[in-house]
Amino acid sequence: KRNISIADKVAEIAVDLRYVNKKAIGALDFIGLSYYSNRYQFFSKTVPITDERLRTDGDTYYHYPNGMYRAIVEIYERFIKPFERATGKKLPLLVAENGIATKDDAKRKRFYHEYLYAMMRATQDGYPVYGYLPWTLMDNYEWPGLDGTDRRYGIFAVTDDGKHLKLKPGSQPLRAFGNALKTRGG
Repeated sequence: KRNISIADKVAEIAVDLRYVNKKAIGALDFIGLSYYSNRYQFFSKTVPITDERLRTDGDTYYHYPNGMYRAIVEIYERFIKPFERATGKKLPLLVAENGIATKDDAKRKRFYHEYLYAMMRATQDGYPVYGYLPWTLMDNYEWPGLDGTDRRYGIFAVTDDGKHLKLKPGSQPLRAFGNALKTRGG
């Protein structure tokens, strides 16, 4: 009797995954931007970040909020604007992921102040940013850094007993931003 592997079994299954939804052709609801940083590179080699104020716990990410503004402008000019011209439809941009890996609440506070400012500046300049989703609600299990450190992106810390969440002091600017939107009816 021949041993049959799982791969052999999967290969026997004939599945046609091609499907065309004629109602969805040309449909696009929004464009999502996931932005953390750009990185210092020299050709294909990452250049270490030496300015401690710009470092995060992510090995290759550093603090660069103007990059978010530039990414919003570029996405609008290169994708959204031509799409809207061609289709006549509005296409919103959603900042779908943005956050900082750090245990330093002063860095986290500065991050939210400056990245939210960059996003708001873009909206004031007429770019269609319709939403912001920070990464992430609470500390989670991220891949460890090259140096073996864990990375804490959460707005909330998980308490030592694992049963509660506590807003990190560095997340206060995000809370204030949300409260300001709430009072404006946004």
